[in-house]
Amino acid sequence: MKLLLISPDILMLDEPTNHLDTSTLEWLEEHLRAYPKTLIVVSHDRFFLDRVTTKMLDIEHTEATLYNGNYSAFAAQKAEAQKTLMRKYEHQQKEIARIEGIIAQQRRFGQERNFITIASKQKQIEHMEKVSAPKSAPKSIKMTFRSAGESGNEVLVAERISKSFGTKKVLDNINFVVRKRDRIIIIGPNGCGKSTLIKIIDGQTEADEGVCEFGANVVVGYYDQEQKTLDDEKTVLEELCSAHDKLTYTELRTALANFLFFAEDIDKRVGSLSGGERARLMLCKMILSRVNVLILDEPTNHLDINSREALEAALLEFDGTIIAVSHDRYFIKKLSTRLFDMSDGFFDFNGGYDEYELFKESRAASNQAAVKSEKTDSAEKAKYIENKKLISDIRKLKSRMERDEAKIVELEQKKSELEAEASGEAATDYVRLSEISAEISKTEEELDALYADYLDAEAALAEFEKQV
Repeated sequence: MKLLLISPDILMLDEPTNHLDTSTLEWLEEHLRAYPKTLIVVSHDRFFLDRVTTKMLDIEHTEATLYNGNYSAFAAQKAEAQKTLMRKYEHQQKEIARIEGIIAQQRRFGQERNFITIASKQKQIEHMEKVSAPKSAPKSIKMTFRSAGESGNEVLVAERISKSFGTKKVLDNINFVVRKRDRIIIIGPNGCGKSTLIKIIDGQTEADEGVCEFGANVVVGYYDQEQKTLDDEKTVLEELCSAHDKLTYTELRTALANFLFFAEDIDKRVGSLSGGERARLMLCKMILSRVNVLILDEPTNHLDINSREALEAALLEFDGTIIAVSHDRYFIKKLSTRLFDMSDGFFDFNGGYDEYELFKESRAASNQAAVKSEKTDSAEKAKYIENKKLISDIRKLKSRMERDEAKIVELEQKKSELEAEASGEAATDYVRLSEISAEISKTEEELDALYADYLDAEAALAEFEKQV
């Protein structure tokens, strides 16, 4: 906060979103988006990076590459650049192999003119500007949650849950039912009782009133952001062994390697591990257990982006029920099918993050309309409804343009690949050339339609925005 008040020419922030709740994050984002000077930020918060940044500096294999755009744009550009480089590398390797085949054939002939051809072809290879193979991505954790089998349809029933600490009441008469394969994210500001609720669910804390009961065949795995179950005096291997003493050392070492603990890493004392290493060790302990319900308290804290994405992928594949506390909006958006919002009491929303944001906008607009209706006449009411519809139409048009744009990029790429094939591998295959020509024509027709639709939407959007 002090830095923001000073307003320096270059503002440098190292993980500024750590430990901030959603409302504070949103305020910080808006402030930084409007910051008139230079901002340099290090962050693993992908949602924050999407909202705030205009350029991304990617450091990998000791090299730094600058990309234009926010995190999502960078991720797409980097993936495409890797694909393009791999295609160029493979094409050049095929060409080198073809030339080397000619050289080998000429050597077999063994006549004087053949040696002239050999020398020419060798120079052709030597003078090529060599394309290096893309470097492999940095190692990331590998995980797959092991299922304990099907639970009952009603996984958890909570009735009249209340909890106070001294005179402060953090939970008041909370009721809900968790069903099989729900992916519930608990959200809300710091101190609203999210972690308390999740500890009551897991049985670590007793409620002052009410009951929490699991259904049939439920097997729970718990991830604690405070990592209190870790013994600082044990080595990494000893810590994992104590939790899974029936597994062999080979199985334990393999599991640790999947979480990037290699060689001397497994002999480190737990107390000497970094926050990210402790988080990976906690996940490793949990993933070796067979469970069908996961209870996670801020699971992405201390994890880098690659590890977060690996965790998200594993959770999306998990065929069980998830109850998690998180401030990581990218994680929430990707994973949630249901939200418990504890910002003001307890609100159970059946839907994902984007749906909830739209619901909140609609609810806020409805509340505003209700207040305004007491103070304005019918003409002003009609104007408000018209504006609301206008905003909705603008949002729909923007979504339509985004869909068109994404499809255009996909089809342009497809067209480029077909053209490259026509001038390359299929150059002498007239049957395939005919097929390619038909595919290109069809692709161009689709592109023409998409460009027309995009331009129509763009023109309509311009007209709507004049009215705002």
